[in-house]
Amino acid sequence: MSEDTTIPPVKIPALPDLARMPAVRKFKDALMTRGHHAHAANAISLAVCDPAAARRQLDEPGRMRVEGGYLEVVHVDVWTPALIPYPVNPRTSTTYAYPAEDREDRKAPLPDLVPALDDAACELVIPPMPTVDLISALDAQTEYLRATNNLQESVGLLGIRQPMLLLPLVVASPDSEEWTESKADTAVLSTVDGSSRLTAAYAHLDVEPSEVLLRLAPNERALRQRVGNVLTLAGRSLDALSDEEISQLRVIAAPASIIVGFVRDDSASTLADAIYSRLGTLHVDPPRPWSTSNRLDVQLDVALRALESAGRIEPAEAAWLGAHLDAEETRNAGFRTDPDVRAAYLLKQLGKRDSITSQALRALTSKSKVTPRMRAELVAEGTIRSFRSSLTDSQITSTRALLTAIYQMDELQSGWTVQPRADLAKDTGFAADAVAELETVGGPGPHIRRVLALASYWLARHRVIARQTRGGQEDRRDITAVLSLMVNDEHGVRQLIAVIHDGRSGQAPRRIDAAGGTVVAANGEPVLLDSAWIRQTWQLKSDEPETDEEPLASPAATLLKRQNSLALSLKGTREALKKLDDPKNEDGTPLVETLGLPPEFVASLLSEVVAFQQRLLLLGVYGSARTPDDLENEDL
Repeated sequence: MSEDTTIPPVKIPALPDLARMPAVRKFKDALMTRGHHAHAANAISLAVCDPAAARRQLDEPGRMRVEGGYLEVVHVDVWTPALIPYPVNPRTSTTYAYPAEDREDRKAPLPDLVPALDDAACELVIPPMPTVDLISALDAQTEYLRATNNLQESVGLLGIRQPMLLLPLVVASPDSEEWTESKADTAVLSTVDGSSRLTAAYAHLDVEPSEVLLRLAPNERALRQRVGNVLTLAGRSLDALSDEEISQLRVIAAPASIIVGFVRDDSASTLADAIYSRLGTLHVDPPRPWSTSNRLDVQLDVALRALESAGRIEPAEAAWLGAHLDAEETRNAGFRTDPDVRAAYLLKQLGKRDSITSQALRALTSKSKVTPRMRAELVAEGTIRSFRSSLTDSQITSTRALLTAIYQMDELQSGWTVQPRADLAKDTGFAADAVAELETVGGPGPHIRRVLALASYWLARHRVIARQTRGGQEDRRDITAVLSLMVNDEHGVRQLIAVIHDGRSGQAPRRIDAAGGTVVAANGEPVLLDSAWIRQTWQLKSDEPETDEEPLASPAATLLKRQNSLALSLKGTREALKKLDDPKNEDGTPLVETLGLPPEFVASLLSEVVAFQQRLLLLGVYGSARTPDDLENEDL
């Protein structure tokens, strides 16, 4: 906060006394009657300042609409030392390295929280893990929130005014492989929304998550004593209190909405789905927005969870696609360890429209339509997960933009497959198949499309290319136009294949010549691939007059060349059509949708299109039918 900006402090609020234990126990019993397990009911009843008033709300709790149903809540004041931050807060997702990165110097994100086995219990379970790992994650989150969204000053002067959204979390015993209530160590209320406010209160109360989790939550006497020590300050003269003691009185209690039930519209929705939905709603227009990576991380996990719930993918496959498995875990699960394969298969699963993921994403984003660009951006973020921690924020943004553009290329929309299973993959022959395909088909077919999908991962990871050049440079083409030329050229296809081989062998992509050999510098070292050389090598050549050398080519070879030229020309026409949308109205909508095009101009073009279509249909009759190979069991 700047020096010339001050927040006028508020008066110390009237604080309640600690509730009598009979009232606490009656509230706990009422919660258990609703279906809460004893651990969770105990955590809620001890945290609430006025359990008698909260118990009366249980007869008609408030409602919060979420996807798949509504949450039932009670609106109360709670003691802040009884709470912990939400352990899987999406705001901190970029501070972790996903297991797919295989980085020992960075911690992996905690596993997803899961609903309790008892469907009537409105609580989530922290899966079994070493206590030190959970404490470490909570400490790291507290430090991150204080560094990036520090509310300590304002909370100390004003208290916590905006209600926090709380949910009981049950901590599974570290030595149990499958959680049951009898194997729970403890339960504690957690801030689904409000973690930044809570960590600010922690700072004034000198509380850390480890104290709450290990000492205060399991021990009602310790919690009541901790709260009571602060409440005794209220009996002293205001003049006798320090500024920090006054702040402690302001933050010892806070308004909250505690989730005590989830009523489903359909049997498929879970409490975890409802929490994701509520998080998405809360952070559409928040005081401090999530970063793009935070937002996309939540959307990606929700989409994969939806596919898993629908039986489209197995749990292990969802974990692999989400980058939650390291190399050894990937092998043990039977999937390929090549990160380019994971990225390509993620594109196949989420890149095209399907009702399951569309419904899940619409519920989270409150948007009426899930566009192809939204899906491409989602897949791009999932791709980056395998190397994101090594990038700066600006590099993450540019890499995401690059992959989002590539994943929307016409060449990748259909007509290719990728094999995710290690036992079914074949690692030979794909290079020859791709080159031969260009010669026989005259353009990118299933093999080359797959090569493009795989190579794009390594081009992005090694930051070989950027989507566009900087101002002042002569070549201002979008990189997708350059890649389209590469997949229509034998040299380009060989270069993309080399990129895959180099990336998988752990080295930066090298430049190759037209014959497929590595280009070597004068000092004998291979020349690394770079964007400038790629742009210089693959440029759209204008039609040139026939020369005396043309007859040297066979008629069949010349026909293939003309076929390739036709495909490139059509690509240019599509791009020109898209560019009609570039001029915008003041409200950002395309000007062409307001003014339109002259009717006579449109009629003239349509007549050309009809003639073009008729000619192609006739040539298709002349040609023999050629069906792409079944690629389901091939490696790339």
